[in-house]
Amino acid sequence: MIKKYSINKIDDVIVNRTLPSITIWNRLEGRPRKDDFSRALRAEIRDPLWMLTKQWQMGEFEMDDAGSPAGAKVHLTSTMLNKYKPAGHPARPYESKDEPLEAMVEQQTVPMTWMNGRPFSLNLRIMMGRQWIKMLKKSTGDFKDFFLTNGYGITSPADPDNKDDAFILAHPGTWQDFAAAGGRQIDGYKIFEEIEKGTNIGAGSGAEAQIADVADKFRKWVEEFFMQPGNDESAWLPSRLEYQFACSAPVGDTDDPSEKIYKAEEYYTGRLDWFNFSIAENNIDMTVEGDVDTDVRGIITSSFIPSNIDFGGMPNTRWWAF
Repeated sequence: MIKKYSINKIDDVIVNRTLPSITIWNRLEGRPRKDDFSRALRAEIRDPLWMLTKQWQMGEFEMDDAGSPAGAKVHLTSTMLNKYKPAGHPARPYESKDEPLEAMVEQQTVPMTWMNGRPFSLNLRIMMGRQWIKMLKKSTGDFKDFFLTNGYGITSPADPDNKDDAFILAHPGTWQDFAAAGGRQIDGYKIFEEIEKGTNIGAGSGAEAQIADVADKFRKWVEEFFMQPGNDESAWLPSRLEYQFACSAPVGDTDDPSEKIYKAEEYYTGRLDWFNFSIAENNIDMTVEGDVDTDVRGIITSSFIPSNIDFGGMPNTRWWAF
């Protein structure tokens, strides 16, 4: 049976050790006594006054909100990148307003044909065809049937014994995809190829001029959407499984030819950021043939009211904040 002790002078009890200390303890943590932890995990406050006293102990009440807002003004100059050099290739002009640097670095050639011009990337061809028909409907009209009957549709293998179609027939899933789209969907890449050749793809439709206008817009859309690298100037190094490139920005006045060169080695994370770069000691040839945009400097003046800096993972300055 547990005995209850009535203590008048705690000092005498401790000095004389009249009570067995092994049976006495204090706990500040939660102690659930059931298998159901739902109430214990709610972290209920038994004594709100204790929380207030801890705030008082840490000096959280020693403040005064009687101050007035402070204004700040920042005046800075900025310089944009104007040259880009992928690994193993010569430098070329770069305009950040036209192409994001990350997209330029990671761009790869999108294969549309394979082995003697055979169709490849069926999903992209269908997507381009749907975009072409959508642009026509918006400005001219529905000409899907016209292009299907004039050789611009997806074709599916008709003869399973034809060896030329073995690259499609050898895979049942690919064969099913071509069969499902054959005669029903427009081959958008075939449209794009004919536009590049200068072919009047709207001949015989009765709306040649309108289709020609849409064709020019469609060609620009394809070039901006896919961002195919010119002359296979890729920054990807297959042997190292990483990207390597360099870029530069002018420093000083407009007439000053000096520049700051930044190089990125071992970039493979998929998200280009400032820590992927290091400053090169001008040992990289950034010579560019042709004109380079030198009007890339800017001046920014901004007025604002300062506030606390906040960023992801920042420690909380208050106690007992979950």
